Amino acid sequence: MTGGDVLVEVVAEAIRTYTVDRCIATLDRAGIWCAPVNDFTTMVDYPYVAWTRRSVRGQRPDAGEVELVQNPLRFHGSPLPIRYAPPMLGQHTDEVLAGVGFDAAHRQILYGDGVIGCQTAMTKGSKT
Repeated sequence: MTGGDVLVEVVAEAIRTYTVDRCIATLDRAGIWCAPVNDFTTMVDYPYVAWTRRSVRGQRPDAGEVELVQNPLRFHGSPLPIRYAPPMLGQHTDEVLAGVGFDAAHRQILYGDGVIGCQTAMTKGSKT
């Protein structure tokens, strides 16, 4: 076990009972920039996102109409359009791995060993 592993265990144990609000308040007091990582339900219910123009509906081929969070950027007062549905889990994994230099044989080993859990593209016969 490395020193980093020990540190992660110590910190995890120390904050295990903290609420998100307590963690953020503690980090804010220390001058550390932070934000919560929300699940979808919490995110959609967050007051800023729930504001009328922050939540939009879009289409996914696998799920039909879904609720999405609007891009916060606006140009000349108009929101940016939603051009693509959010990707499926693992939809771009193989492409990203290929893009950073993993050949098909190495990617298949990573998938086979369970290092990478989703192999959408590899099951479709990617040759990259």
